[in-house]
Amino acid sequence: MDHWQTIFLGQRQLPRELSAFEIEAFFNYSAPERAVIEARRRPELKLGLALRIGFLRMSGCLLDALRIVPPSLWQHLGAQFAVPAPDLASLRALYRRAPTLIEHQQLACDTLRFRWVRERQRRALINALRGELACTDDRQKLLRFARRWLYAHRLLIVHERWLRSIIATARRQYEARLAKTIHGSVDAGVLSRWREVLVTPRDSDPGLTMQNWLWAPPAKHSMRQIEELLNRIEVLYTLGAHQHLLDVPDQLLRRYARRLTSRPPSAGCLIREPACSIEVACFGVGLISVPKVPVGFLANFSAPCAQLTVTQRVSDPLAAVSFFGSASAELLPRFDPLSGN
Repeated sequence: MDHWQTIFLGQRQLPRELSAFEIEAFFNYSAPERAVIEARRRPELKLGLALRIGFLRMSGCLLDALRIVPPSLWQHLGAQFAVPAPDLASLRALYRRAPTLIEHQQLACDTLRFRWVRERQRRALINALRGELACTDDRQKLLRFARRWLYAHRLLIVHERWLRSIIATARRQYEARLAKTIHGSVDAGVLSRWREVLVTPRDSDPGLTMQNWLWAPPAKHSMRQIEELLNRIEVLYTLGAHQHLLDVPDQLLRRYARRLTSRPPSAGCLIREPACSIEVACFGVGLISVPKVPVGFLANFSAPCAQLTVTQRVSDPLAAVSFFGSASAELLPRFDPLSGN
């Protein structure tokens, strides 16, 4: 399937306009398809079936209702089968008979070898979505992925509500497995301490929780901001965040860290498991893995800083010194508590 076709997948009605290229791509028929269409006796039956076969090829769905048919498409189908195109009202009247509608829908499916989704295919789709969730959690992207998967496997694309429920099931299963990985790497007592720390007010600023303080980016390019950043790193190392989830991709850590910070810290107690453990663990480990330092902030110090990859994982407290280039001589003493020296 070509990428440009994805905009039509899942549609239930014909668009108001189709380009000549799109008509040629979807509403030209092979010899076996023409044989099925030509077997209909009346002209309107031929065009009606041809329309449904082309629409199924275009969208992966059965055509629900004939509200609009582009005039250029009527002319194309009439020329294809050398019959005058009937008016839309007569075609609608033809499909008021349920047996005719059901017969044409089934013929379209049989001709293009499309099938309804069964339990085995549903489980396979959930498994494919779990793999896609490692790359994105965006619902619209997941919907597009599910439609492409169904079309590629010659399965009818059902209504969006069903697809959303499948995505929700895949997400629950994916997060349950991720939570199992986290609990295998992070002790329950450590996770509990991380939760407590995140909602604890700062000693120097009781109106600011530790979660908000840790997530806040540097405000200015100053030595004070560097010291503030180092203090955050020191807190994270004290909590042991650098020792866990080393195999979890940074993209995944950032995703769940952002989800946690999208809510006020006081709302964390309302989040159910396994989402609560996932977000807390990814927040702490994600911050130590991907320092929130703008590239421009680093470029002000020296050429080595400017060439630094910001998404580099900091596996050693002393390695963080490289983030500050020529200022490292002044900042090294700040790392003594982190390295245990």
